[in-house]
Amino acid sequence: MKKRFLPALICLLLLSGIALAEIDEQSRTVLYKASVSATGKILDQPDGKTVRYVRKGYYVDILGFDPKYLYVRCFDSYGYLLRDKVENVRAVDDVNTPPYGVEIYAYLTTAGGDLSVWPQPQESGEALITLHEGAKVGLIGFENGWAKVIFKRQYGYIRGDLLTDLIQVQGSPTDTLLDAPLAIYTSYYNLKQTDANVNRIVNLQVACQRLNAITLAPGERLNFNKQVGPYKASVGYQPAPMLANGTTQLNYGGGTCQVSSTLYNTVLQLPGVSVLQRRPHGPSGASYLPHGVDAAVGNSALNLIIRNDYDFPIRFDATAQDGALTINVWRAD
Repeated sequence: MKKRFLPALICLLLLSGIALAEIDEQSRTVLYKASVSATGKILDQPDGKTVRYVRKGYYVDILGFDPKYLYVRCFDSYGYLLRDKVENVRAVDDVNTPPYGVEIYAYLTTAGGDLSVWPQPQESGEALITLHEGAKVGLIGFENGWAKVIFKRQYGYIRGDLLTDLIQVQGSPTDTLLDAPLAIYTSYYNLKQTDANVNRIVNLQVACQRLNAITLAPGERLNFNKQVGPYKASVGYQPAPMLANGTTQLNYGGGTCQVSSTLYNTVLQLPGVSVLQRRPHGPSGASYLPHGVDAAVGNSALNLIIRNDYDFPIRFDATAQDGALTINVWRAD
């Protein structure tokens, strides 16, 4: 995977996102091309009216995205298409364009008290989740005083005035910023207290602990199945639901795919880390992430392998608390 993308373009993609719909047609830039995987509708706005239908096998140009929708062009029509309707996405410029699905996280925060994540930048209705003291969470940035996050397949918002502990993610690795992470990503998990889900949470925590013990020297690889696994009771894993071939099965280590997928989203933000092997769960992806950015693990065909191409070692800081699974990558020197 080529990852020489320019920071300026990352910022452009991050700041524009779905708002590219508002840009004059002459100035619209195609970032990716993709094929349609299933019949869908191009809408005039998110959850809006149908502009045109697209069939399997059609090709679309992708101009922007958010956690749920792509902003696309198909023939002479522009509009919004659900992310799970496309496959085989490729960058028009695979050197300077970020990997598909990347959203850059700008801050790491640790909750000093209760932090609720809301579906809109206002305290109304029901919170998506509430974090408690000590929980770590990554933030994309701020909008009108609200911190912005990705919660599964939508954006979420946290009151900015409640955040007293902020660490800014490094824009580029330097010797002078060793006290800041290189990249961060947070995904969110279910907190139901059923036996199966409690076991899944245990598996998330075990996988985080095993990941935290790993340091990658320059040129060294991380093989998720070998180093975060094996997924056995002898290392602390419990039987929990696991998504395989579109069905849910009970297996030791069920849930660890969320750790590998969160790690995948973290390293996608790093030009100095190469992804050597990764496969999604299937056409529907994993519901705890936007479509197209999950990384399944569990056997030789389903594994996440990455390589540190920086000239310095890197380490991982992974935590799972209160429904927030957060992974940071740090310089280890």
